[in-house]
Amino acid sequence: FLEGMTRISLTDRTMFTQNLHVMIKSSMPLALSLGTLSLQTKNKRLQTILLTMKQRIEKGETFATALGQYKKIFSEVYVNMVAAGEASGKLETILAQLAKQLKKERTLNGKIRGALMYPIIVMVAMVVIGAAMIVFVIPKIADIYKESDAKLPLPTQMLIDTSMFVVHNGILVSLILVVLV
Repeated sequence: FLEGMTRISLTDRTMFTQNLHVMIKSSMPLALSLGTLSLQTKNKRLQTILLTMKQRIEKGETFATALGQYKKIFSEVYVNMVAAGEASGKLETILAQLAKQLKKERTLNGKIRGALMYPIIVMVAMVVIGAAMIVFVIPKIADIYKESDAKLPLPTQMLIDTSMFVVHNGILVSLILVVLV
């Protein structure tokens, strides 16, 4: 049941790791730290996971073993680093390194999202402009060609026919687009 709860954001994991580092650094017992963090988090899924890990640790499991139950939330590298920190007595140092790494990951994700926004905006603008041309501009041009009774090249005729279909069957086209999306 709990393994299906994978929606723990990178921000939540970063804050958890940073806060746990501070608590361990101040010599607070691990189980008490997890209990305190579970009370402080607003994320109900993370709260449940932290309480479950606290119970496992109180039963004698290692922190790494408790983390390992949530492979979709805490990566294998994260779990293995915690295991190494527990084994070497340097859990505090490892948590500090993990917090730094998670911060870097968050920063990188933010930059990637920012970099992808421009192409998305351009694509949306292209679709809107294309749709506006098909609905408003091409029918006016088609009327001019009808008056002149000119023979049109196949691609031009196909574009005009598509435009006329969209204009006359707007509701059907809209429904098809909604279904496709």
